[in-house]
Amino acid sequence: MTGQPMTGQATTGQATTGQAMTGTSGPGGTGPEEVTDDMLMALADDELSGETATALRRRIAADPELTARLALFETGAADLRAAFAAGPVPERLLRSVMDSPMAQSAEEGGSNVTPLPRRRSPLTGAVPMALAASVVLALAVGFLTGRSLGPTTPTAMATATPEAAARALATLPTGGEAALEGGATARVLASFQTDQGLCRMIAISAGRQEDRAVICGAGADWSVALSVQAGGSGDFVTASDTAAEMIDAYLDRIGAGAPLTPAEEEAALAP
Repeated sequence: MTGQPMTGQATTGQATTGQAMTGTSGPGGTGPEEVTDDMLMALADDELSGETATALRRRIAADPELTARLALFETGAADLRAAFAAGPVPERLLRSVMDSPMAQSAEEGGSNVTPLPRRRSPLTGAVPMALAASVVLALAVGFLTGRSLGPTTPTAMATATPEAAARALATLPTGGEAALEGGATARVLASFQTDQGLCRMIAISAGRQEDRAVICGAGADWSVALSVQAGGSGDFVTASDTAAEMIDAYLDRIGAGAPLTPAEEEAALAP
């Protein structure tokens, strides 16, 4: 009888040890539901250290749901690396971003002229975690790089294209607004001189939807190389930072300088 309690204690001890391993095998959690998207993004983008990555992969291997979630992040990170490795950015590249801090400033009733994301150096090596996150955002909401990745929900862009907005804003300075077909409104956020010529960051708003675009060209001749479309306000609340990282990297890649001053912008827009 003495041996039975000991056996029971030993069995309990083994179970306790197993629970401890489960709880410590991954950073900051005791169950699969505590493996956050940030952790999966970091793992997909090789941002975790060896021991931490190994422990997290053990947890993922034991849980089909985590395996599926990681696969989405790994696919997105691979797609973005391929995009950056594809060679020189096409001439007159255009980019757009959703839910930037500029929109928040405008909604708060501040000046229409709002600060841009901080400039950064061109990307080298592995794509940063924030850019991996932006790929997941793009896959979820429709990331267009000259082609659609799948069906998207109609947005302001469906009735008022960036090209139409660019023509309507052609002579307006930063902060200027123009009404578009379908009740949408276009607004200039900033202008840049780049290796591809003059580029402008604009916003297109319709109801609760607001899209971002960077268009390049002159006069009535503008084209778009990339567009991001998001849901209504309140959706994808973390989009701002990742979108800013994405557009900043593209601007660096085509040699964009600081936003043009009012005088520089006026000269650049002159016929």
